[in-house]
Amino acid sequence: MGSESDSPSSEVFDWLRCQIAERRQIRLDLIQPDSSLSEELIPDSFELIELASAVEQHFGVRVDFEEVADVDTLGEFSKLIESKR
Repeated sequence: MGSESDSPSSEVFDWLRCQIAERRQIRLDLIQPDSSLSEELIPDSFELIELASAVEQHFGVRVDFEEVADVDTLGEFSKLIESKR
């Protein structure tokens, strides 16, 4: 079991999982913190921009495309959002 600093917040991570599952028609159990954001989950950069926009609307934090492009996994993306809240 990882420490709190090793795993993303369940609120942010769970919201991202649901968004990606719905948008990409992927089963929730296949979306894990170590899932590759660009290779497995959201290979289309336009969809990534849409997700960043949804993050801004839902959590009230701005995430630039360059910041999203710099993260490798969904867990890292979740932590990026958490750091801005």
